[in-house]
Amino acid sequence: MASQWTDSLKIQLMQTGENATTWGNVTNDNLEYGLEQAIVGTGTVTFASNNQTLSLSNSNASQTARNMRLNLTGTTGGSTRTLTVPDVEKIYVINNTCADAVQVANSTGSNVSVPAGKTMWIYSTGTNVVDAVTHLSSLTLGSPLTTSQGGTGTNATTFANLQSNVSGILPVANGGTGSATAVFNGSGITNLNATAISSGVIANTYTTANTANQSDAIVVRHTGGNFAANTITANLIGSASLNLLTSSFTGAGNQSLLSPGYQKLPGGLMLQWGYVTATTQAVAQTVNFPTSFPTACLLVLTQIDYRSGSSFAGGYLSVTSFNTSSFNCFYTMSRYYIAIGY
Repeated sequence: MASQWTDSLKIQLMQTGENATTWGNVTNDNLEYGLEQAIVGTGTVTFASNNQTLSLSNSNASQTARNMRLNLTGTTGGSTRTLTVPDVEKIYVINNTCADAVQVANSTGSNVSVPAGKTMWIYSTGTNVVDAVTHLSSLTLGSPLTTSQGGTGTNATTFANLQSNVSGILPVANGGTGSATAVFNGSGITNLNATAISSGVIANTYTTANTANQSDAIVVRHTGGNFAANTITANLIGSASLNLLTSSFTGAGNQSLLSPGYQKLPGGLMLQWGYVTATTQAVAQTVNFPTSFPTACLLVLTQIDYRSGSSFAGGYLSVTSFNTSSFNCFYTMSRYYIAIGY
């Protein structure tokens, strides 16, 4: 009866009394072809844009499937091909010289894919084809691992220089932008050290105060592309004194603190005020605002100035109409006025 060992060799078996006067020839052939091929033999498997299947027979003649090393040659035709080996326990060294990967498998079960131009050591269990080696206690490379294989390409133990060793576009998942033309716009920043920035495209980006009564940097981008730092100061209740906002109130055309005068507020609201001296003419008089409201005047309020000696009796103080540049009223008594608009 054939054993698992003889199944993997498929040598010629002799029964008692068989092969009289020739048993020595049979034994020699078994040793020469069976054992020698299984231990050190190399067989060639040629592909022609198709799959290949190897088989074993009970013969001591040379058989490709019996060899320890299988050299895969020929044309795979641009597709992964399958090499089916006999369903017996056997170790193979597969040398794939083809242009495509070749899957080595039994008639059923799992397979091992040998990449194009690579050599692998595999094991057929008779049901599945698996890796013959899955662990090494140590490994030393004869030459540096290339960057395309995850190494540095040099004998150095430090990281690879991205500028000189990496080509193409770094994906977002690896910390890149995923684009050769992507521009950082400064969105999503909550903390930024202005001293570490020399140029870029970041506008209207600021940092928040971390601790009460401490200062953080607010970044302002100059038109030349450089950055300058100003300061905000936070207190325990979260209010801040921002010198940068001063220009919103005191800039050219934003205020006149005289009398009459005006103040433009952020958001568009505008306040105007003044003083008119009494007149004896009991007719509607026109009072011009210090400056015109850009869009509309919402209301005009007046208040008699009793310090001028005026009294209410017999006087007029009615506002009859107003527009963006003036208002009309009877003012036989001196008075203050305030107007609100935008």
